[in-house]
Amino acid sequence: MGVDVWKKREKPVRRFMAWIVPGLIGWLAFGLVFAGCAVFRTSDGPERRQWALEARRSQVLAPVDKGALLLVRSFSVSPRYSGQGFVYRNEPSRYQSDFYNEFLISPGAMIAEETRRWIDSAGLFGAVQDQPGQALADFVLEAQVPALYGDYQNPNAPQAVLEIQFFVLDPSPPRATIDLRKSYRHAIPIKDIQTEDLVAGWNQALVHILGELEQDLRRHRSRWTPEAARRGGYEHHDSSGR
Repeated sequence: MGVDVWKKREKPVRRFMAWIVPGLIGWLAFGLVFAGCAVFRTSDGPERRQWALEARRSQVLAPVDKGALLLVRSFSVSPRYSGQGFVYRNEPSRYQSDFYNEFLISPGAMIAEETRRWIDSAGLFGAVQDQPGQALADFVLEAQVPALYGDYQNPNAPQAVLEIQFFVLDPSPPRATIDLRKSYRHAIPIKDIQTEDLVAGWNQALVHILGELEQDLRRHRSRWTPEAARRGGYEHHDSSGR
């Protein structure tokens, strides 16, 4: 009798399962398709773009015969701008970091490399290096970057802002001395709040700054000799570099 009762109950259970299982499978398939579409739309968002700063001197001059060896170290950047993502200043105390537009490498290393190339082509030293070699450097160039951002506080007058403070050191013992210290800042007006315009503005600012640095180095070029370095150089702390 128990068997007969189970058989009678088994038929409704089978009919229920035959009805509910296909429905569950259908809803599951729909959910997977919808999730796939959602992932596709998310991955189809704005593309991340990487940019490089460039500053080229119009003329390349030969190195100074038996000139001093200059070592250019990687530059330090203010923590506000040390990340690779572009930074925009929208209000006096409000900044925004751009996830989709960033520097190809760290901005400090990139600006240092452009500086090394510029000074090397200016013909002021015997050699300009970015890594210590077998020969000890006669002078060392270091720098800090206090400002590197797009100034969008006035949407009608956006600017590309770049500021660099340079230090030329004589590492001769018993202690290193500062031969030159000077800050340069430029805020270049740009046409529009577009990434291409901002990068072009930064490049223009960097060209101006490196040109002014070259002028100051050339004005005091009698300092940049191996003999001057061995004499201990000149100890200057004037921010004007004079």
